[in-house]
Amino acid sequence: MTRELSKIAESAEPGLRRNEFREKILTFLAGHTGEWIFIPASMLVEAALASKALDTEILMTLGLVPKVHFAEGKSYPTSPMEEALSNFLIRKRSSNAGIVAIALKRVCILALRIFSVLKSADRINFAKVLRRSPLVEALAKAHYHFCQVALNARKKTGVSELFIDLTQLAIESRYTKLSSRNAVTPQKYGCVIGKFDHRSLMLNPEILVRKLQSPGSNDVEDCRFAIEMALQFRATCHTVLAAVEPSFSFPQVEWADDALIRIGDLKEKPTQGADLDLRGRMIFICHPAANRNQSSEKDSDAQPPNSSKRILVLDPTDIFVVKQASRLEANRATILCTISLRSIIAFASDDEWLHIAIRNMEDVGSLVKNGNLALRFETV
Repeated sequence: MTRELSKIAESAEPGLRRNEFREKILTFLAGHTGEWIFIPASMLVEAALASKALDTEILMTLGLVPKVHFAEGKSYPTSPMEEALSNFLIRKRSSNAGIVAIALKRVCILALRIFSVLKSADRINFAKVLRRSPLVEALAKAHYHFCQVALNARKKTGVSELFIDLTQLAIESRYTKLSSRNAVTPQKYGCVIGKFDHRSLMLNPEILVRKLQSPGSNDVEDCRFAIEMALQFRATCHTVLAAVEPSFSFPQVEWADDALIRIGDLKEKPTQGADLDLRGRMIFICHPAANRNQSSEKDSDAQPPNSSKRILVLDPTDIFVVKQASRLEANRATILCTISLRSIIAFASDDEWLHIAIRNMEDVGSLVKNGNLALRFETV
């Protein structure tokens, strides 16, 4: 069967016709007919790559993966599939529509499929294959391109103020809390790679129903799109480079590393009303602003000075405003308000008063009003 497929694919014998369907598929994958056609074509090819009925040698014959001399570990010229996907990545795009994002993620999935096939094959110098692959180079260039687009957008008026929020939102949207087999950290933040594969997209409404209009483009949307794609290609490039290790196996989940956890502020945070242990923490005694004017509101924070005492707790990434649980439990407090340090826009002192401006913060009783927190400290 492999011999006959070789004859058909290479047209080695007179009288054999060129495979027009294969050429059409490669045209679709190169992006000449747009993202809408690329996606179903990529899903069809991925189904072939994932099929257990086709071994590595047949996939090489069909041009879905690079041809390799098994005995010598030498690579033939790159596969038509790699060239088509590389051409798709280098195409210029003026739209940041959702369908474009799905198409670019599909390229990453196909790349991982191709390299996974080669990684699992015997007697192949996988590191040499990666060094000669134009697809690896195209993935790296795409990562660099979207990073540069995001950084350039950061300098624009109207985007610079939102850049941190856009980055955090992109990270939070991509990485969710998942269970891991690590006994030390059973809960980690990760992205299930399979949610972008051909089986998951079969019923995706954005693919089944073509929208007549794409969302309008603006600097903020362009920046958000660039950050999202930079994260996607960053993850793909890291996975491909890590595959050089002999013991590496392509994962089902991409886990967020320490850098993403810090930037995206991915961690469990104590919620309002939860208990907080004050031992070993940096604390300051204070009073809320409601006590400044002796507000007549019926609120627990508008009571006489002795009962309105609060505690400001400083953490490396957050600050908490808490109240002591009881006089008998000096080290236990109840959380009234949690504020991420990244959400603080500005602060100013006025004698014993500290005013803090916070973005995207809902009102919290009389503590936070319209994004403003004011506290009076007993010592200055």
